[in-house]
Amino acid sequence: MSSVAETNQFSVGSDGKVIFSQTQPDKSRAIFMFRPESGSTTRLTAGPKDVSPALLPGGARYAYLDSTRGEVRLCGFDQNRDCAALIKNVRLFAFPAFSPSGQSLAFVTARNLLTRLAVVSVSTGKVEDVAPFTGLCRPRWSSETNLLVLQKSPSGVQWVELDVSSKLPTGKREIAKPPGSDGCPATDERTSAVRDVATMNGDLWLSPAH
Repeated sequence: MSSVAETNQFSVGSDGKVIFSQTQPDKSRAIFMFRPESGSTTRLTAGPKDVSPALLPGGARYAYLDSTRGEVRLCGFDQNRDCAALIKNVRLFAFPAFSPSGQSLAFVTARNLLTRLAVVSVSTGKVEDVAPFTGLCRPRWSSETNLLVLQKSPSGVQWVELDVSSKLPTGKREIAKPPGSDGCPATDERTSAVRDVATMNGDLWLSPAH
């Protein structure tokens, strides 16, 4: 089973590990980590409504939405798994993506009943509104200060680059790759690691990458 929305529920690290949100038999959701080299899966959070995970570059920490608390939480992978609230009073936190340095986290949220693209500083927790968001796919960082957002145009589906500081297009565009099984264009996240996660458990929502 796959849908566009479910692309929001996994994140792939540069070392190949994957973190993902999965529904349990009791209908709760928790964050898990899968290591393709060993085939092992570790539960990271208690639930019951933990979604939208994102790995920090380098894989030392991860962020996710604790829907019960209404908090975006930033956690470590050490034995204590220390977590701290990055954003509070959150109603919508979707398609999260860390910048290359890990200093900023882009995500989709809602304001006045409209979906918006926003960026939060990992060090200060300050949230900046960037632009309206009408897409169905995860934004991508092209640099530490620029984001690529999927948009439709007369010539087809394109990634349009936005400057986060000025909140304006830079003029750079990139033709989207053919779509994956979830309806979104293929990106670097559709790796063999994602394919491994998709096939290790028959009831996992991820479908094999194309």
